[in-house]
Amino acid sequence: KAVTSRKNAVVEQLRGGVETLLSHKNITLVRGKASFKDQYTVTVEGQDYTADYIIIATGSVSASLPIPGAALPGILTSREILDVEEVPKRLCVIGGGVIGLEFASVFRSFGSEVTVLEYCKDILPRFDTDLAKRLKQSLGKRGIDIQTQAQVTGISEEDGEYTVSYIRKGKEDTVTADRVLMAVGRKANVDSMNLADAG
Repeated sequence: KAVTSRKNAVVEQLRGGVETLLSHKNITLVRGKASFKDQYTVTVEGQDYTADYIIIATGSVSASLPIPGAALPGILTSREILDVEEVPKRLCVIGGGVIGLEFASVFRSFGSEVTVLEYCKDILPRFDTDLAKRLKQSLGKRGIDIQTQAQVTGISEEDGEYTVSYIRKGKEDTVTADRVLMAVGRKANVDSMNLADAG
């Protein structure tokens, strides 16, 4: 709870700072959902705004695997896990990239039993392989169970307990956890922007 509270305070402070910067007399801040009408026009709540240049800076959202159970209530993304106020006894992290490993490390420090399932041959697939191997050894010594070449096939839930099914080297296996973190990357947050009309 103390960590979550600290995180919320930092976020509010940063938000407040940005809001202050946006109060400049030459900046008009409009709140609402924006979509493109054409290359030079953005519509927000029925109001049109035109400009010679439009910057899209909508950030990203967590990606998810197209598998049964991925949308179950309680499957966490890197956003929701930052609001968890209790330490899960068992945490299953789907994805051995930067985000997944960071949370695996944090929650292991808090005392969770952590299992990481990574589809690729090594963790940190886009990084130097020597670095990935050293990190895997280091995390292993800390008690984090890392399964590489693990293709997650589904997630089920019963009485608040999650079962994550996966195939590794042709064999089916499962991990049981109290919480599941979906950390398989991020994608551009542009689905509702009507980009086709912007060309």
